[in-house]
Amino acid sequence: MQLDSIVSQRAREYAERISDAAARASKEEEIRIASERELASSAAAAGITLEGKHEFTVASGRVEKRL
Repeated sequence: MQLDSIVSQRAREYAERISDAAARASKEEEIRIASERELASSAAAAGITLEGKHEFTVASGRVEKRL
């Protein structure tokens, strides 16, 4: 099966499963976990490797309180 066919089929499945997960979720983390699981399954079906970049710091330093 060609990559575009796999992506097309898996995109529909992903949308349905994430919608279901979102309806049941009580926390955002539950949706993220479901999403990672679905993406990993899709990557395996397509024979590709995904590299996740999770939460990261976009700024650093010290906050000073000024009166």
